Amino acid sequence: MTIAIIGGGAAGVLAGIGAGTKEKVIIFEKNEKLMKKVYITGKGRCNLTNDCPVEDIISSLVNNPYFMYSSLYQFSNEDMMKMVEEDVPLKVERGGRVFPVSDKSSDIMKALERRLHKNNVKILYNTKVNAIEKKEKFMVYTNKKNYVADKVIIATGGITYPATGSTGDGYEFASKMGHKIIRPRPGLIALNVKEDVSDLEGISLRNIGISYRKEELFYDEIGEVLYTKRGLSGPLILTLSSLISKSPGGIIHLDLKPGLTKEQLDRRLLRDFEKYANRDIKNGLKDLLLNKMIHEVLTKSKIPEDRKINQLTRKERIDLVETIKDLRYHILGTEDAHRGIITAGGVHVDEVDPSTMESKYVENLYFAGEILDIDGLTGGFNLQIAWSTGFVAGKSAGGKDNE
Repeated sequence: MTIAIIGGGAAGVLAGIGAGTKEKVIIFEKNEKLMKKVYITGKGRCNLTNDCPVEDIISSLVNNPYFMYSSLYQFSNEDMMKMVEEDVPLKVERGGRVFPVSDKSSDIMKALERRLHKNNVKILYNTKVNAIEKKEKFMVYTNKKNYVADKVIIATGGITYPATGSTGDGYEFASKMGHKIIRPRPGLIALNVKEDVSDLEGISLRNIGISYRKEELFYDEIGEVLYTKRGLSGPLILTLSSLISKSPGGIIHLDLKPGLTKEQLDRRLLRDFEKYANRDIKNGLKDLLLNKMIHEVLTKSKIPEDRKINQLTRKERIDLVETIKDLRYHILGTEDAHRGIITAGGVHVDEVDPSTMESKYVENLYFAGEILDIDGLTGGFNLQIAWSTGFVAGKSAGGKDNE
């Protein structure tokens, strides 16, 4: 029996490992190497997974979390860590994020590739699958030659980071097989705003509050925000982007001093203003705010930068407090979709068996990884989706327990 795995990313590689050693398994990879996207995850360190209970993984998924129950319990984050730790020492960092001790994603990739070779999985590099057709068996048409397969696992990824091979091919394959595709859209991506923030590009604000309210969604966290040329990014914004990916819009509220109440902040300003009483207001804020943020806050407060502190009215000071505690930006949309860390949307999960990853429409057709309409927050959760669904798809296609 021949199993064709379309895509050699995280899900495709685990499918190859999960399929075992008794079947003929072929991975079709359009790139010159496997797991190009894995290589850049965690800023090149590979945030392998998250060291938390399975229930916490489920709660960290944004779309269709309950679909993942079966695959996570068949192949959990602990299973993934045990597999990798046979070759690569791991460490756990803030928020349960798991990384190789070496901080090199290439170590993870090499360990997984060794398992593929141990399973005698054949890897066809620089081989692009152009079409898949189901006859008596599957016909897999590539840019080099055509292949016949008994079973096919589609693990082609999404639409983000196309340079890694995620160009949306799998959606067309799935659609032609009769599957519904939920509109693919970027997740974990920077948000563009209406206001001009180009002068603030590159500024990173740590330990600030961010809040967002739209209909039933209320997001309120403290952490890091990064200004981009056209908007905002950083961990808090990436999380928010996934939560609102179906309908980006609304207002982001930034609290530059979440540790202070408005009354406490007002008293702090009075002390600073007394210290710099004869100076311009822009100089009186230098102990409280970053230089570039002073201009932003004063502009939002409609206070001239050269206004003398001793000429500042009480109303202007209160407006200043309000602005620092509630700096507002109107969301226009997301950055270019290709810049998203992950893809939301994809093959409708109601059409896939969650315990096997097999299509409910086409026998012996399986799906794994980012092509499915499942995505999670940052912290290793999206890679775990790929590891779990990939392994289960491979194990199911191989028809054995692989315990």
